[in-house]
Amino acid sequence: MSNVSTWLDNMAKGTGLNVNSDHAKQLLDMTMGIESQFGKYKKQVGGGPAEGIFQIEPSTRKDLLRYAQQRQPKIYRHLQSLPSGDEKDAVLARTKYWMSPNPIPEDDAGKAQYWKKNFQAGGTRGATAEQALARYQEGKKKPTVQESFQQPMLTPDNIVFPGGRIDTSYQHKIDRFRNWQN
Repeated sequence: MSNVSTWLDNMAKGTGLNVNSDHAKQLLDMTMGIESQFGKYKKQVGGGPAEGIFQIEPSTRKDLLRYAQQRQPKIYRHLQSLPSGDEKDAVLARTKYWMSPNPIPEDDAGKAQYWKKNFQAGGTRGATAEQALARYQEGKKKPTVQESFQQPMLTPDNIVFPGGRIDTSYQHKIDRFRNWQN
């Protein structure tokens, strides 16, 4: 679930609020998937003003900070302790959802509807909840950049090409290096 889980756990510790339920983590992960394809786009596609992994517009950012300052001082203090970046945007996105009096739905279809109503400009423009859910589910099939870097590094010892052929073109160099170390 990327860093969303950690960011919301940090927010819960920093505020003392129950902002890090599994459903909240899943909702923010879904929001990130819908809005930026899991961080692929940090600037709004098509040249709009939204930016970051949650595609927050500057006016929305300003409104959320004002809301936190006036009505949620614990969240505001936590926001003030964070540098600009993805974690701060995650806290802002969670704050946007926190403003809704309705509980976060348990299923993905319900979460997509919740995203549409509460995060997407009142639900009046952009993708439908169904389109957003499809975009999220498609994006979940692809590894994120971060996950790609966490894969084990391939060496000539373990590179297998289609058809089962093993690449040993550098094996002699590896053997020489191993013998040199002993």
